[in-house]
Amino acid sequence: MLRAPQAVRLVAGASRARRTTQPAQPQHKPGPAHASRAVLNLRASSSQRKRNCTACAARGRVRALPGQLPWLRRAFLCSAAGKDSEQATPAKEEDEDEDDAFLDELWGNDEGDEGEEEKGTRALAEEGEEEDDEDEMFFEDDDDEEAAQQAPKGGAQAMGFTEEENDDEDEEYEYEDEGFDEDEDDELDFERDEEALIALEHDLSMEPKTLRQLLSAAGVPYSSVEGDLDVMITNISCDSRCIHEGALFICIQGDTTDGHFFAPRAAEEGAVAVICDEDADLALQVGDDCDCILRVSDTHEVISAIAAAFYEKPTKNMTMVGITGTNGKTTTAHIVREIFQEAGIDCGMLGTIGHNVGDRVIDAANTTPDAINVQRMCSQMQAAGQRACVMETSSHALVQGRVRACDFDVAVFTNLTHDHLDYHGTMENYRDAKLKLFESLRDPHRQRAVVNLDDPYAKDFIAAASSRVPVFTFSMENPSADVFVSVYEVTLFETVVRVRTPVGTVDIASLLVGKFNINNILAAICVGLAVDIPLLTIRRGIEALQRVPGRFELVDGGQPFGIIVDYAHTPDALERLLQAVRELNPQRLITVFGCGGDRDRDKRPVMGEIAMRYSDFVVITTDNPRFEDPQQPIDDIRVGVERELAAKLERGEEGDFIEILDRLHGIRVGVIMGDDRDAIVIAGKVRQKSIN
Repeated sequence: MLRAPQAVRLVAGASRARRTTQPAQPQHKPGPAHASRAVLNLRASSSQRKRNCTACAARGRVRALPGQLPWLRRAFLCSAAGKDSEQATPAKEEDEDEDDAFLDELWGNDEGDEGEEEKGTRALAEEGEEEDDEDEMFFEDDDDEEAAQQAPKGGAQAMGFTEEENDDEDEEYEYEDEGFDEDEDDELDFERDEEALIALEHDLSMEPKTLRQLLSAAGVPYSSVEGDLDVMITNISCDSRCIHEGALFICIQGDTTDGHFFAPRAAEEGAVAVICDEDADLALQVGDDCDCILRVSDTHEVISAIAAAFYEKPTKNMTMVGITGTNGKTTTAHIVREIFQEAGIDCGMLGTIGHNVGDRVIDAANTTPDAINVQRMCSQMQAAGQRACVMETSSHALVQGRVRACDFDVAVFTNLTHDHLDYHGTMENYRDAKLKLFESLRDPHRQRAVVNLDDPYAKDFIAAASSRVPVFTFSMENPSADVFVSVYEVTLFETVVRVRTPVGTVDIASLLVGKFNINNILAAICVGLAVDIPLLTIRRGIEALQRVPGRFELVDGGQPFGIIVDYAHTPDALERLLQAVRELNPQRLITVFGCGGDRDRDKRPVMGEIAMRYSDFVVITTDNPRFEDPQQPIDDIRVGVERELAAKLERGEEGDFIEILDRLHGIRVGVIMGDDRDAIVIAGKVRQKSIN
């Protein structure tokens, strides 16, 4: 039977058939096939694991990442040896020999090579600049704008946003560089950029409006105007590379670039009107290429409203759910979307992993897109027949006004922990940024607030909304919450919960693994109840979601040990992740992680301590250094790792670590070190897209 919250039973290495006791199964229609039960069968032999995986694959239960080879160790070893991974089929003994040779090379352990450890480590760290295409085990930022990371300050980018946060869940793939400062080499080519073409096509499908009409519909005041306010606008952009004839170009100033510098280029490309800050002098630069120059006090304050007016305020005609918080946004958003779909409400989604617009999934440069793209994508959703949208709203997006003109029906607060203080300065500022989402809730007949009652900041978010707006609270600890988990069980394969709600009690078996996911499930239940979706439909939606990419994602390559990929990149998220894995009782826990560059340095040693505290071995590597020296985050992490390692050794415990500058090689080492019943955790914002 299910256990009380403080007595969670976790099962590792045992399939359901082997359990000596079995939880009472909720009496309801079975959900989708469970995830592969062989993913982390820590007690199985290699041969048995291979048989298990083959059987699971035949049943369609193996959820491997795209492009995965059947044997991860082989993939890495062949890659390291420069072989064709598809042709290489070494025997298990040969695999082990190559493992040993690779590690010997790493640590310089060849006979007679004493004192070569540093040489071996550096050789591996510096190797790998030239890899075959098949050797691309890489991670891509789902939340960080890669363009901004690589952009020189003089890049050809016209969108000068500031750097953004990564507020997402364990997530918090909530990196984000809010400004898209891109390299000139990344200049858009409309013949190749399908999304740019689709965006332009959508803009041109809108009814043209005069600038005067846009200003009136947006309710935007302006300081001065030069030219004709009745000029006709056919498309709108804050990126000079995306301008088409008849465009309105809005200049946005950011930390690394300033859109005002690109106004002349926008005019040359066909912009007929420019909106700029009141202190900008663009008349001489733009010349006769532009019909109107409009000055406002701050373009950040007006861009969202003007975009909403151009796209005819799409969010007013959709059910809008905004989710904010340091961790949990991405997973909660995916669950909410699945609930809406189960209820027969086609739902779009804007978030860290990607933007679901109609039948397209658009790569996410930011967790929350820029103000124009937010409105454009919601308009595209509406045109595709989607009646709802769930949006991850980062603190950067809220501060910069990207969602100011969005009309949210439900605002969700997941939690607030240390992150992005390099941008916000203090936890109070960070909290205030997220409160902006709740401060927009004023209509008690339509709008609802959802708040995690277990978070110390819960009262602030409850108070931020109008006192007349209904609040749905959820909790794992406080029985007074509207939605409360009375009992739960967490295993490697599923999370089973019994939840008490205002409309009844429900048993749910979710494929989302980990205790921390219970809060995400509870938050999604609150959203469903807030928009009057039946409880049984909510349950079916939750059970239909099989996984969220990069969130406690189990990688099954046939190896006799577990590999878990997770977006955790904050101290709180990393600790919760490693606690969850440690509770599965692996033989050893090996953690591969790093910290992003040009971000909060204070959290790096803290995360190093956490990694060493829960792990038997830590591989410190890079995680999107951006403009910072890649070695610096590693040095900062090492301070915490060494401090905790010294404490462990004092307590008579074992532990060790290694630094590898090249992330690919760091992951390779972590995987090659894996043995029967080990667990390899690959953590960070850069999520793995390919292994072969």
